Amino acid sequence: NEYQMLVNKYFEFRGEKIPEELSSLTQTDIKKFRQKALSFLDLDLFDLYKERFPKIKRYDEAVDKDNKIETLGTIVKIKKRETKKDKRVFVKVDVENAGDSIELTIWPDEYDVYKDILVEKKNFKIDGVISVWNNKRQITVTNLMEL
Repeated sequence: NEYQMLVNKYFEFRGEKIPEELSSLTQTDIKKFRQKALSFLDLDLFDLYKERFPKIKRYDEAVDKDNKIETLGTIVKIKKRETKKDKRVFVKVDVENAGDSIELTIWPDEYDVYKDILVEKKNFKIDGVISVWNNKRQITVTNLMEL
């Protein structure tokens, strides 16, 4: 099955023997392991671009006092919305990198600038302000650069 294949690939890549205790994992353990294995096997944009963009941070890293962040991500899902006041289009964008994910908010003015390059599965350098809403981190985008 898919889980066993991921387990095999993970340990094969690391050059290690599969521990016997993996045969008695719960579904929760398997899901956690699957996420870890997928993130290990996924393309990590940070590894590819850390020399080019030395200030980039992962989604869960501490940010500066202004909550500004430079990060990287691959678009997974784009959800169009309208502002309540003047019915202008903005988007909520789910991005991920190596198993981590975060939601971006791109307000109408920025959306007008970037709407033509916002495509699922594209990679971006993201500049913005990170905040917490409903106990989840999110980024309000100030600038996007397609990678």
